[in-house]
Amino acid sequence: MKSILLIFVIFLIVFSCKNREGKKNSDKNIFYYPNKKAFKDSTHLSNIYLDSFKNFNQLVDRIHKTLCEDSIPVINIETPTEKFRLIQINGCPNINTSICEKTRNVITITSDSIYVYVNDGIGIDNLEETIKNHIINPKKEFKYSSPPEKAIIQIHVDKKFGIIKTKKLLLKTFNAFNKINESQSDSLSLKIRFTKFLFKEIPPPPPPEDYK
Repeated sequence: MKSILLIFVIFLIVFSCKNREGKKNSDKNIFYYPNKKAFKDSTHLSNIYLDSFKNFNQLVDRIHKTLCEDSIPVINIETPTEKFRLIQINGCPNINTSICEKTRNVITITSDSIYVYVNDGIGIDNLEETIKNHIINPKKEFKYSSPPEKAIIQIHVDKKFGIIKTKKLLLKTFNAFNKINESQSDSLSLKIRFTKFLFKEIPPPPPPEDYK
C-alpha cells in the first residue's frame, strides 16, 4: 500500500512539474520575422535551433543544406521570456540565380559595426537609428533603401566567435526592430540574410542631382 502511495505521489510531482513547464513556455511572447504572414504562406518549414550550433559558419552551412533540400529553415531563438522565429531570405547556394540588387537596399551588421552604402562602418550603438533609417528612410536619404519593402539586413559574425555572439547580435537586432515596428502599428517586415564573408565593394556611383 505504501509503495502504491509513493508511486502516486511521484506521479503527481512529475505531472505538476511538466504542467508548470508547459505553462511557462506558453506564456512567452512569440515574434515572427520577416512577419507572421510569411509563416502562414510558407510550407515545408524545418526548425533549426540556434543554441545547437558551435558558431555562425556552422549555422549558415546548416541553413544552406536545408534550403538545398527544398525546405525552408526556421531559426528558433529563446530567452526566459520570449521566443523569436526567423525565416531568413538566403537561397540555396547551389542554384545560380541572377538578382539585380541595389547597394543601398542592403546594410550589413557585424558584432561591432554597421556598414551602410559602402562605408568604413559605424558603431553598433547606432543600431536602432540605422535600422529605422534603412527600413523607413524618413528623410529620403539616397544611402538608405527605397522603397522600404526592399530593405535587407545582412548579418555577419566571424567564425572565431562562439554561437552566443550570433545570438546576442540577433536579439539586439530583433529588439531594435520591434521598437520601430511598434511605432508603425506593426506594419513593417524584417528581412534578414546571413553571409560568411564581408566583401570590399567598388563604390557605387553618386546619387542623381535631382534625387529628393
